[in-house]
Amino acid sequence: MLRTLTFVLCTALFLASGCGGKHVDAVADEGGAVQEARLTAMAYNIRVGAGDAVTKPAPPHDETLRAIAKAITDSGADIVLLQEVDNGVRRSGGTDQAALLAAETGMHHAFAEALPLQGGSYGVALLSRWPIRSTEVLRLPFIDYAARGEDKPAYFSEPRVALAATLDTPHGTVIAISTHLGLTGEQRKLQTARIAEYVAAQDPAVPVLLAGDFNAAPDSPALLGLRALMHEAFAQCSPGVFPPTFPSHKPDRTIDYLFVRGGGAEFESVRVLPLRLSDHCPVEAVLSWKSAE
Repeated sequence: MLRTLTFVLCTALFLASGCGGKHVDAVADEGGAVQEARLTAMAYNIRVGAGDAVTKPAPPHDETLRAIAKAITDSGADIVLLQEVDNGVRRSGGTDQAALLAAETGMHHAFAEALPLQGGSYGVALLSRWPIRSTEVLRLPFIDYAARGEDKPAYFSEPRVALAATLDTPHGTVIAISTHLGLTGEQRKLQTARIAEYVAAQDPAVPVLLAGDFNAAPDSPALLGLRALMHEAFAQCSPGVFPPTFPSHKPDRTIDYLFVRGGGAEFESVRVLPLRLSDHCPVEAVLSWKSAE
C-alpha cells in the first residue's frame, strides 16, 4: 500500500498578482470567436523520485513519483516541464518515470535522454494535457573540463539537452521546451544561446514556452540574454522579486524559471508550490494569449 507522504511547506511560498486561472480557458466575442486562451504550466526538477535529499530514509522512488503525480493533478497544470528524470535506470528500479507520471495523471508524455546511465537513460521530460504532435531534442553545448585539464568533478561536464515538443491544444499550436542547464556560467551562456537561437527561429505567431532548472541566479548573464528575447514569469509578474526555489527544505536561491515568447503570450501569475517531494520546489505559472482558433 502506498505510504502516506508528508507535504512539508517550503519556507518561501510566493503568489504573484493575477487571475490564477487553471487550464486553457477562452473568452469569446459575441460572434463566438475566441479572444483569449489561457493555460497553466509547471517547471519541476523531480530528482528522479529520490526525495528531498534531507528526509531519511527516503521513500521508494515510485511512491514519491505517485505523490508527485497527485501534486501535478491537484495543481491543475496543463503542461509540466520535468528535469532529472530516469528511464529504465537501475538506481530508481528500472521505471520509465515519465510514462509512470503520464499514466498517473492521464497526460501525454515525451522524454529526451541527456546521457545513458545504469542500463537506461537520464534526462528531461514533459507532460501535456493535449496530444504531442512532434518532438525535437536539442543537444546543448557542454565543456569537457577533464580534457582541458581542469580539476572539476565529472558531473560538471555532464551532457545537457533541451526537449522541444509541438502540442496540439484546443486553441492552436504551442511549443513547450524542457531543459536542465549546466553547473558553470561558462556552459550556461553557451547553452542558453543555443536555446535562444532555436526559439527565435520559430513562427512568431506561435507561443513558445521554455521552462526548467537553469542552475542560475536571476541576474546571471545567461538569464539576462534569454530575458532580452522572452518574457520570464518572475520578472514579468513581480519585477525585482525572485522567490527561492531550492533547496526545498530551506529555500535560499532561485534557479527554476519559466519563459514565454510568441503569439502575444504573457504571464499573468506565478507561484512557488510548497512541496518537499524533491530537492526543488515546483514553479507554476498562468499565461495567456490571443487566439483565433
